[in-house]
Amino acid sequence: MLSALATVMARVLEMLVAAGKPVDRSIFAALELVQRTARGEKVPKAALTAAWKHVEAIGEQTRGWRDELEKRSYWAVGESATVLHMAVTGENHVDLVLRQGSYGMVTGDEDDLRAWYKAALATTDLSEVPRAKRVDPKRAAAEAKALARIAKALGPRAKLLAAKSARHDPKLAGDSAKLKALLARHHYPAYPSVLAFERAFGGLVFPEDGGGGDDDWFENGESNLVGPYGCLKSNAHERPDGGRPALRLVPVAYTMNDNIVFIDKAGAFYAQDTIADATATKLRGTAAANVAKLLERFG
Repeated sequence: MLSALATVMARVLEMLVAAGKPVDRSIFAALELVQRTARGEKVPKAALTAAWKHVEAIGEQTRGWRDELEKRSYWAVGESATVLHMAVTGENHVDLVLRQGSYGMVTGDEDDLRAWYKAALATTDLSEVPRAKRVDPKRAAAEAKALARIAKALGPRAKLLAAKSARHDPKLAGDSAKLKALLARHHYPAYPSVLAFERAFGGLVFPEDGGGGDDDWFENGESNLVGPYGCLKSNAHERPDGGRPALRLVPVAYTMNDNIVFIDKAGAFYAQDTIADATATKLRGTAAANVAKLLERFG
């Protein structure tokens, strides 16, 4: 699988070169290290780690894209770093690579890339499929209790939790004391509206497209996040303010495609697509209604 993924990402990068976007050739050399590892050659872990960090640094340098081609280059380089990370750690981030790497397409014909991905998936050795994971009864009971609390807050919309494969992550939920401390650390106000939102929905996570029956998204942390504690704990964004600093908005939900939901002092909600929108737009509806919209639109 790693070999196929490295091939796919190298092909995407070559497409970028063909479209007129220079690509640092060291990235191709780094992906070749993955290929060598997949072939069973002894590649020092230090070399893989150094290559991973190098490609990751290149990706950070391209973060401030100015046009569509640069944006696609940023995503393609970033997912090349993810492939290297998989080679170093043995972790499985296949779904992330295949999803995010598609931003590297520059021909407009995404069917080609889907075909490459399908070929990559076809190389998976089914004998390597991991055994079913043990379920910790105490953890399962705690999660059921938390989801029941969230279901109660959602009211008539509670069925969305099961429909969208929602889970509760205790590591991304905090009591009032922990939340206040985290808000202070990030220089956000501890509005009563923010504390109330965390009590109702804190720790709620859900995948894109219902997860497709695959629980890896939860174990790998690839999820939409609901709750101010989880958002700030994730460090997915660097102190967002919705482009409206005077309102002192507090982030309470992050989606995987860079949308952020905020709350103001009065408990009103705002949403911003950080890729397309310079400022957040005020939303209508209650907390439950807006969480339901997140589940419906991004789950």
